[in-house]
Amino acid sequence: MSEAKLKKLREATVSATALLGAAVIGEQLGNHSQEAVKIFNAAIESSVSVLEDDAASAKDIDTSLAALKVAGEAFEDAKTSEPAISMTKVVQLIGTDSQRTGFHSLHFSSLVINFKDGAAELSNELADKLIAEGYAE
Repeated sequence: MSEAKLKKLREATVSATALLGAAVIGEQLGNHSQEAVKIFNAAIESSVSVLEDDAASAKDIDTSLAALKVAGEAFEDAKTSEPAISMTKVVQLIGTDSQRTGFHSLHFSSLVINFKDGAAELSNELADKLIAEGYAE
């Protein structure tokens, strides 16, 4: 067994264990889910098994090191993040359902806005202007 490879795996396992130990489980921003913790912990336990196995080959060590790296990256990517902010919204033309049926065009400022069955997906700014002017809801 290569001592250099074994040292790398040992260091990666210690780092992964520290990362896991600092993780907060929850749904708040920056937290990890219980499932993500469980999966990362399994990868760490697997690398510990390889470290404790006197018969582990260089290939076993390389495989464990690669798996631990991938699991660590996935664990970091699994942090709860802020929900994506929508830059668009769907607006409905003012009117009854029967008046909205089909295709319609609205000339607004220097724009022509096309609606299908009374609905159009527009930028937040334009949608807010149409609502404010009484064309859409």
